[in-house]
Amino acid sequence: MIIGEIKLTLSTSTRLPTGIVTALAEVPVDADNDDEAAIRAGTAADGATIKEGSYLLGKSGQLMQITGGEARAVAIRQAKGSGGILARDAKIIGGLLPIRDAVREVLRAQATDQPWTEAQVRLRIAYSNFTRSFGAINHTVISVTADPEAGEERETHRRPNLAPFVDDPDCWLVASIEDYDLESDLARMGPIFRERVIAPPSAPLIATATDLTRRQSTRGDAFTLQIEGRTVTQRKAAGAALLTKVRLAARERSERSWTVGRIGGFDLTCDIQTSRHDGRLEPHLALERTDFPQSIGIDGETIAVGIIARLEHAVNRMDTEC
Repeated sequence: MIIGEIKLTLSTSTRLPTGIVTALAEVPVDADNDDEAAIRAGTAADGATIKEGSYLLGKSGQLMQITGGEARAVAIRQAKGSGGILARDAKIIGGLLPIRDAVREVLRAQATDQPWTEAQVRLRIAYSNFTRSFGAINHTVISVTADPEAGEERETHRRPNLAPFVDDPDCWLVASIEDYDLESDLARMGPIFRERVIAPPSAPLIATATDLTRRQSTRGDAFTLQIEGRTVTQRKAAGAALLTKVRLAARERSERSWTVGRIGGFDLTCDIQTSRHDGRLEPHLALERTDFPQSIGIDGETIAVGIIARLEHAVNRMDTEC
């Protein structure tokens, strides 16, 4: 998506630049005039709580902005001729703040491989509230003026919902989450509302070295899968037992997590979660590596020998991570 001269793409196939992820590492905190000194502007890498130029709401609900490293109240025009921003602009900024904070929360959780579903729910709620009151984030008004002398027409684009927020350093990040069609002035939620848009962090080398000392061979006749107290030595039978166990659990209509088995020296966990796409419960398998779970793909088409092949591939490829 191109907005003005800034292009920011969130997709499931690419990582966000490291700088953006780092910049999003801290969610803004509430502030009031009484606690301005506790707020430190800058970057997350510097240990700052919020970035210079960011808008936020004080504890009393007053609109504030970080200026010169301090939270200062934003003047709102009360009458004709008085200083400050328009009251409607203040309401727009206030409506965009929960969207901004939820976006940063989703990205931070995905960058650190933490649960992000609840943050996406908050993002969808904040977005729906905003569009219900003000329309699309990227709503654009096009004006055409004619130049009689040059015989040309000039087209001007104005974004009334982004213009008040443009001083916030995350303005264009917020704008990028929406798929907006200029011709129809219609918008819809982009991938970040329901999908993963940042790849999980790579395995730390220290964890890989520890995993290699824990790993037990599954090659050839050495293969075993322990599944809830039972040891299975035949790959096809092991895969069938595993798939049956997790798929039956998904039909019980309740979310839960448990250790379903063990292979190659590592616990295998199953997490029954609600699908972000159709609301159905679906199983998620993970090999419990040192300090992090390694996801093992499973879907409705996965067969017995296929799931075992994926598990053995995950165990055997650890050497390549060093």
